[in-house]
Amino acid sequence: MSSHKSSLADYIGWLFKQFQDLKSHTPASVYRVVDVQEKDEKYVITIQIVGKATTFTAFPEEILADDKLVEYFSSKDIRTITYYATRSLTKPKNKIVIKKFCEKLNKVVFGVKHIDEDDVYEKTAEEISLDKNLLNGLTPEEAHMVGYTTAQHRDHNEKEEIQKLRKNKKSSLDKIGENIE
Repeated sequence: MSSHKSSLADYIGWLFKQFQDLKSHTPASVYRVVDVQEKDEKYVITIQIVGKATTFTAFPEEILADDKLVEYFSSKDIRTITYYATRSLTKPKNKIVIKKFCEKLNKVVFGVKHIDEDDVYEKTAEEISLDKNLLNGLTPEEAHMVGYTTAQHRDHNEKEEIQKLRKNKKSSLDKIGENIE
């Protein structure tokens, strides 16, 4: 019986030593996420060095791109960083900031802004519809508004063409009738 106790004690001692070795080879959490803020349509993560009051900021994509840096975060913090990195990827890249009617073109014109730029580009609904990258970079609601505006404009043009054809047909029939008399 005592040989069983000593072998059990030896096993527990060996297991404890293995755990300590594993713990010493695994890097401890050196950094921790203390805050996440959205600035200029991008997420910025505030990181604290554990045990110190020192903090710095970084974008989630930058953190995940650095394998060495990732090793020093806890798994919970990595999950948080990954969450915000993927949210950044799925956010719209373009935004409609202006919608106005241009009398010169007789069309609705949209002011489109890319989130990384300060410039606003004026485009018609048709131009946006033809540019798949621009269209895919809008929110679903904005893309729907562009599609709806394009359809309305085409419907309006179609009705004008039908009226012109009817007028031309009527004037052609009138001329034929004059020639017959």
